Amino acid sequence: LHHYYDDLTFHRIINTFVCQGGDPLGNGRGGPGYEFDVELPRRMPYEIGDLAMANRGDRHSNGSQFFLVSGIEGVLKLQPFYSRLGRVVKGLDVLDAMQRVPVSTDPATKDRPLTDVVIKSVTITVAD
Repeated sequence: LHHYYDDLTFHRIINTFVCQGGDPLGNGRGGPGYEFDVELPRRMPYEIGDLAMANRGDRHSNGSQFFLVSGIEGVLKLQPFYSRLGRVVKGLDVLDAMQRVPVSTDPATKDRPLTDVVIKSVTITVAD
């Protein structure tokens, strides 16, 4: 799965809430072909920049999709039902710009960016 996320799009962006990506199909319905259990975080609110696994609402539905908490609505409304993986430590200005891109209002493609927002590559840094 090396470079799995390279060139994938963010298929769902909701200003002041979340930016969601990680779907190889680019439509919010795809995944890696396997699922794994949710590992719940300590009960504490999410913060802007937090990275967490998206799921379908049950304990066994993590796959490749994730979201970045991009604004105050995410902080206030997200319940701690998603595995928190990390946090954006550099580039919060990029996350802020991402959440402001124009998105579709059509019910069939609601919240999909009108122009692709693409992950060029991912670098993971382990904190001390």
